[in-house]
This record gives sequence, structure tokens and C-alpha cells, in this order.
Amino acid sequence: AYLGDSIEQVCTKKQAGTGPEFPGYRRPTRPEKAGLPFDGDVIDRRQMVEHQGTKLEPFVAEAESEAVNEPQAEESPPVPAMLDDEADFVEALPIVHSVNDSGIVARKQLIVVTATSVRPHQAYYLHRLIHVLKDVPPPLLWIVAEWPYQSRETVEILRSSGIMYRHIVCNRNVSNIRKIIVCQKNNAIFHIKKHHLDGIVHFADEERAYSVDLFEEMRKIRRFGTWPVATHVGTKYKLALEGPLCKGDQVTGWHTNQKSSILRRFPIGFSGFAFNSTILWDPKRWKSPTVGSIILHSGGRGGLQESRFIERLVEDESQMEGLADNCTRIMVWNFDLEPPQLNYPTGWLLQKNLDAT
Repeated sequence: AYLGDSIEQVCTKKQAGTGPEFPGYRRPTRPEKAGLPFDGDVIDRRQMVEHQGTKLEPFVAEAESEAVNEPQAEESPPVPAMLDDEADFVEALPIVHSVNDSGIVARKQLIVVTATSVRPHQAYYLHRLIHVLKDVPPPLLWIVAEWPYQSRETVEILRSSGIMYRHIVCNRNVSNIRKIIVCQKNNAIFHIKKHHLDGIVHFADEERAYSVDLFEEMRKIRRFGTWPVATHVGTKYKLALEGPLCKGDQVTGWHTNQKSSILRRFPIGFSGFAFNSTILWDPKRWKSPTVGSIILHSGGRGGLQESRFIERLVEDESQMEGLADNCTRIMVWNFDLEPPQLNYPTGWLLQKNLDAT
């Protein structure tokens, strides 16, 4: 028993072997616990305490793509038993309604997908994105796909974020960066399809700088929405603009900084669009032109990967919606902050400060 426990709590603990005996006390029956959004993929606190010493197996989405029959990476490190206020993902919050003169309007759920991996600036990127997502009104689900395992540092960052999240893994044993990112995003797509998650999907690159207003703009999307993205070029005060040209909210053309001889049908990157998740698991509802599963493919350079993926979501610009004040505002910035080489390993710590020389 603990200081502050009620009599009922003490009695209950006794019947469980942890408290004093109270004759005649009957343990109250509890209603059956409601299932969490991803039943079957979660280990709660009681299970983890009962099975201390066992390792948390990483979640890997169903094999539907190039990740089929790939060699497995090393097993995920064990995760400590969870406290009362912690979980592998936070239980879904009820849909919040905003009340105005016209009635009650429900907010659409946002499904934000982020691919990450262990490297020197990983914690900085994740914390920066967390500060943005925490200011977005719920409901929002953050799917973080990590390679090649669930690192302890990422687990701690996600648990302390205060955001509803799901931490999945791509443990494909490859060294090609493009194939790794494809595996991560495809595993997130399979997770959305498996659980029929309903909402607006956006692939949020952790290296990008986002405006909070953009995520509210995404909730206006019916099928597919797009907006301009600015990229800092070189060390001078120059930027390249890439994204849609709009007349009202109708997409009529594209800004492009394309120098490659390979022409893209839709010259935008992953940080420049979002779409309705039901296109993935209920394509007949949208009369989708796609035959077969909608996934990413590792082939294609110079933006062809994104363009080919979009071609499986929409037929042409008439099925797109221009956001960000009719495509006139910049709400996403791409800054290249990744160092070319950093020799210090991640999590490297000093027991004491170095002497000054």
C-alpha cells in the first residue's frame, strides 16, 4: 500500500497480494477495458512488469513491397517498463469540435509520417518538429518510422513529446539511403491501410521547417492538397520556389527549379502535398485510376519518385486543391543543415568538462 491510498485501493491491493487483509471485503468488478486504437501491437505497463527482461519487438508493417523477405537487422534494444503516464503510443483522443454560429464542425484527423534514423542531428530535428506539432489542435497522429531499429533515444523523445504517436521500424538491411527512406514510408503506408486510419496524410520531413498554420490548412483537403515550398540555395540569400500556381484554389501550373533533363509530371516533393488516407485503403470511393496497391518505389531520381507516387493518387490537376491562401504563402522551408561529416557518435557524453587550453 502507498501513502494516500483509499481503503478500497488498499483492499484491492491485498486481494492482489500487496495490501493488508480486510474480512468480508469483496473486490469490485471492473468493466472490461476498452481497446486501444492499435490493439495487438501494444504492450501495456502490467504486461511489461510481468515480463521484465523480455525485449520489445519492433513493429514491422505487413510485407507488400520491396521489403519482402529482406534480411532482418539486429534486434531492437529492450525498453524499460513504462510508468503510469507512459505508453508505446498515446491513446487516441476524442475528436474535438469547434463551435461557431453555423453549428458544430469536427476537425479532421491529421496523420503525420516522419522517417528518421540515428545520426548526430536526429534529436534536434525531432524536437524542432515536436514543438510545431504540439501547437496543432488535435486530433493528430504522428507515425515515426525509424531505421534500422527503435533506438532508446528516439523512444525517450517520443514518450516525452505529449503527442499521440506510433513508433514503427524498417529493419531492411541495405545501405542505399533512397531505399531506406522508401522502406520507412511504405511501412507507414501499410500501417495506415492495415488499421484503416481515416485522416489527412502528410509526409513531414524532419529536416523541414514548418508553420503551424499549414497543418490547419491541411484539414481543408477533400482529396489531395498542395502548396509551395521554399528551398535555401547555397550560402547566399537566395531561394528556389517549387510548388503549384493557382487560380483561386484550383491548380493551374507549377513553379519549378528543375535542371534535370528528365521531366516530372508533378514537380513537387513530399513536403509539398497531403492527401486523404482513404485513397490508400478505399480507392473505389474516389474512383482511383490506380490498379493494385499504392506504394512508393525506390527507382527514379530527381523527384521522379514523388511524381510517380502522386500519379497513383490523382489523375491530373483538376483533382487537386491549392492551399496556403491560394498558393501565395510559404509555409514550409527547406534548409540544408546536415553536416557533411561528423565523427562523434550519437549519444556521446563527457563525464567532466574538458580543460581549456
